[in-house]
Amino acid sequence: TGIGKNRSEALHAAGIFSLRDLLYAVPQKYRDCSAVTPAAQAAAGQRQCFSLVREGEAKLSRFKGKMTLVTCSFSDESGKLSACWFNQPWMKDKLFDTCEVTLYGRCVRKKSGLFVINPSLEEPGSIVPVYAAVPGVGQKPLRDAVKLLLDEYDASDPLPPTLTARCGLMNRLDALREAHFPTNFERLGQAKERLAFELTRMIHGDEEAQKCLEAARSIFSVAGNADNMPSTTIPAAELKDGSIGLLTLLVKCGLASSNGEARRLVQQGGVLLDGSGVTDPT
Repeated sequence: TGIGKNRSEALHAAGIFSLRDLLYAVPQKYRDCSAVTPAAQAAAGQRQCFSLVREGEAKLSRFKGKMTLVTCSFSDESGKLSACWFNQPWMKDKLFDTCEVTLYGRCVRKKSGLFVINPSLEEPGSIVPVYAAVPGVGQKPLRDAVKLLLDEYDASDPLPPTLTARCGLMNRLDALREAHFPTNFERLGQAKERLAFELTRMIHGDEEAQKCLEAARSIFSVAGNADNMPSTTIPAAELKDGSIGLLTLLVKCGLASSNGEARRLVQQGGVLLDGSGVTDPT
């Protein structure tokens, strides 16, 4: 997978011990590079995606203390925009090889104008996975490792074909591919639905998985309502100062069988609060 000893130890510390764990450590969020912002609408403090044409050559500057700065100007039909990369000298050559780029990054206003700081180069129209941070393992090595695993994936699907057909679910391989590298957000939603069904079935059985699937589809349909949403009542006596620990809550709700499993679920980006990933199990 291209993951060496040091990175393996870092993944272990994050609760990822097997290739299966890595495949099921689905992204926390995604960069939507299909939604392009015109250069004239670049906004300071915002992370945005731009489809631009390079103007002239990139410039590499070196400073004391080995710091480097690559700067380059770009434009689209709406106007011009500059970008800069700190301590990434190789970007000068990388930009030389291409005229049209898709940049994703945060905009910052400086005295000389608006800049995109350390933007990533992305595939046009792509939806890019962003994984829970693992100290010592960057996003690109994680993406590359997952891609390799998916290319070589040959495990059998735990759900019978008759069940996936009856429930209108993806097969597991397609679900994993779309969860990590979505074709579009509709397919991503279908992938999440399939993986959630599989996890619920594994813990609670077919009947509960079917109920949760039907409830989710009812809630998120156009005419859906929350009356059928699965819920858990926590007695006041089990609260401490009016609150409850996250790991305890996941176990009480039946989303994990133990605190250890709940901790791994959090560390692998499987818990969201108001649409944002929760990474601190405490």
